[in-house]
Amino acid sequence: MNIKKNWFVRLSEVSDEKIIISDDLEVVIFDDTKDNKQIHIWENVKLEVYGVIEERDDYSIHFIQEKDNSTLVARYLLLSKNNKKIKAKIHSDLEADNTSSDVKIISIIWNDGFVDLDGVIQIWRWIKWVRCKLVEENLFLWSTWKAKWIPTLLVRSDDVEASHACKMERISDEKLFYLRSRWVGKEDALSLMVESYIADLLWWLKERNLDLYDQLVWDIEKQI
Repeated sequence: MNIKKNWFVRLSEVSDEKIIISDDLEVVIFDDTKDNKQIHIWENVKLEVYGVIEERDDYSIHFIQEKDNSTLVARYLLLSKNNKKIKAKIHSDLEADNTSSDVKIISIIWNDGFVDLDGVIQIWRWIKWVRCKLVEENLFLWSTWKAKWIPTLLVRSDDVEASHACKMERISDEKLFYLRSRWVGKEDALSLMVESYIADLLWWLKERNLDLYDQLVWDIEKQI
């Protein structure tokens, strides 16, 4: 599939595995598909991607910035519970000059959930004026969970600004005490804290499509 106009795209409505975003476009993608995808990003493209992944053992998405002057912002939320595993690959390749990739992934894990995340940004040789950031955060609810992750930067060029980070946090009764001491029930306090993570990750989606954002938050809070 070749995207040739500014567009809001739901990946579940795209059957092709390979997607090309043509020059000089601004595109917003919501990743709600069960199929693996390759997204090829051409010159002067501004791409925003938002995704929610649940109960997948083979998920893969690959962003390839093939031409100069493109920007990618990708935000993914992974939800795992009840012994159900998520195994996901989220890869970003920068192959051209003056490109940037900003990838942030938050995993929320509870009730014996398991997340196995392979997050990678790769920068090719000889390209210049490149910026990239990879952040992985993990929010653990209750006491039992499993996670495996390594945020990876593969840098083969000298003209680069690059960073990566990983954060872990567990929500326990102690962390809920502040809200509960102000007459907020335990379930409501937990929902408020989880929603703060979702809002931080997906706030740009809220600006683009408020109805979709509200529905996502509602569906996630019902599960928790």
